[in-house]
Amino acid sequence: MTEGQGEVLELPGLVDLQVNGWGGIDFNAPGLDAAGVERACELLVALGVTAFLPTLVTAPIEDMLRSIRVLREAGEAGDSCGLSAAMVAGIHVEGPFISPLDGPRGAHDLRFVRKPDMAVAEAFWRASGGRIRMITLAPELAGALDLIRWCVEKDIIASIGHSAAEPDVVARAVEAGARLSTHLGNGCAPTLARHRNLLWEQLAEDRLEATMIADGHHLPPSMLKTFVRAKGDRIMLVSDATALAGMKSGRYREPIGGDVVLEDDGRLHVEGKPSILAGAALPLLRGVQNIADLGIADFATAWSMASTRPARLLGMREAPGTVSYDSASRRIVASSLTKGS
Repeated sequence: MTEGQGEVLELPGLVDLQVNGWGGIDFNAPGLDAAGVERACELLVALGVTAFLPTLVTAPIEDMLRSIRVLREAGEAGDSCGLSAAMVAGIHVEGPFISPLDGPRGAHDLRFVRKPDMAVAEAFWRASGGRIRMITLAPELAGALDLIRWCVEKDIIASIGHSAAEPDVVARAVEAGARLSTHLGNGCAPTLARHRNLLWEQLAEDRLEATMIADGHHLPPSMLKTFVRAKGDRIMLVSDATALAGMKSGRYREPIGGDVVLEDDGRLHVEGKPSILAGAALPLLRGVQNIADLGIADFATAWSMASTRPARLLGMREAPGTVSYDSASRRIVASSLTKGS
């Protein structure tokens, strides 16, 4: 052990169910190509992520289809793009079948939000070559329950998110086959009914697993603790990272959010409106560390929220790959995944 080095833990790889981009590479950008996906993989694996779902947000249908095709190509590239083939565990489609309301819609572009459309869903599925693993949708929309049932048939995880659903609608969505809540506590109205609301309903529903963003900006510690206590081993962490994750602090212009500011602490917000977040910009590892640092769970349990639990949700027997984590520097020092693996 060298000076300044603590115990090196050998851990299963991190599995991130929601990554919109990293290091300037946007999975939703018109210029995305397989080489860009590979570069994002190189950056993510250095942070301990050994599998992830590239996530597409609400956009014109043709743009979403183009991104889906690129992600399919990257995932099927084999030795020419070794990390992508090993790490891209499927595609997460977050929209366009979400609430059009301010608040629940979040930063998604209202112009392209639409009601569930089975023809569009089938087009997404065909373009992906069967690689779509998750669809986030608002169950209160007309046709949403039919879309959830279609997801069940295709072995796609139907997840409730960016929604203004009444509690009884949440219950019907679960009966139809919804299995997950997307970034619980975000993507909902800023003000909810005190007793009966979609947040309590999802927390109380044992058949729903849930993800949350524990980057220190999206949810306060009290909510993180409550979610963990309510969901037990059914709670997971995601980064929800945007293309600005891993970039230098400063001002940027983004397709979603417009003019935004990335602070030194990783907080990403609309310029001039620091209370309005414009996505996330910190790695999944930070969420693990925050859960442990706050005393909400021990480090091993916090790690499982970002590793073995999401792997299980995706049907993996175990999280792929292993990473070496230095407890003193709190950094990933090695990963088992290399090109061509």
